[in-house]
Amino acid sequence: MQKVDFTRVTTATVPATATANNGSTYYEPIDLATMVNYLKQNYDTLTIEDDLIKVMIQAARYWIEERTGRAIVRQTVTFQVSDDEDAILDSTLPFYPVVSITTVKRVDQEGTKTELVLNTDYYVRGLAEKTIQINRTWATGVTGGMNYQDIEVIYEAGEAVNASTPAPLKLAIMKLTAENYVNRENSVDWGINQVPMDVLTLIGPFTTVRI
Repeated sequence: MQKVDFTRVTTATVPATATANNGSTYYEPIDLATMVNYLKQNYDTLTIEDDLIKVMIQAARYWIEERTGRAIVRQTVTFQVSDDEDAILDSTLPFYPVVSITTVKRVDQEGTKTELVLNTDYYVRGLAEKTIQINRTWATGVTGGMNYQDIEVIYEAGEAVNASTPAPLKLAIMKLTAENYVNRENSVDWGINQVPMDVLTLIGPFTTVRI
């Protein structure tokens, strides 16, 4: 049975007002001014809650990415898959759209990594969602059997342009941010969901099957 693990890193920040990405500097799709307007807050020149709102925007975006599997902002994903029973023949990358594959490596039991060669050791299948298809198998002898080596993939995912983020996802970020801003504790302790149901409805069409 495959076991997966991943980390995600992004440099995207919340701009004061709507700011276009320039190809190397990335921003959250919701800017501070838009969010403050959505919250219907009018604290004039006071900025005491700006940092709090920025954190909530990023947290909402991150939660939606985890729920849907869609990378909303440009980010570097390090994905590792292991299987002690069978060789890894293919594995779907957990976040889309995939922009580019940086490296694919096999990892032995001691943690030594060996880079694989595209179209020789592995192939890439799919459009926005990518599957890594391994063309070879490697196994390390261990007491009681064989332990197949892990596969590590480092890749870039997410939209490069904020305008590419679908409007329902932008609205979902604002709704979830507003919920966290207004209700600092769980909204209810007896409800079926602690996330506003309209947020789940908005992100539904963008949810992909996760590993």
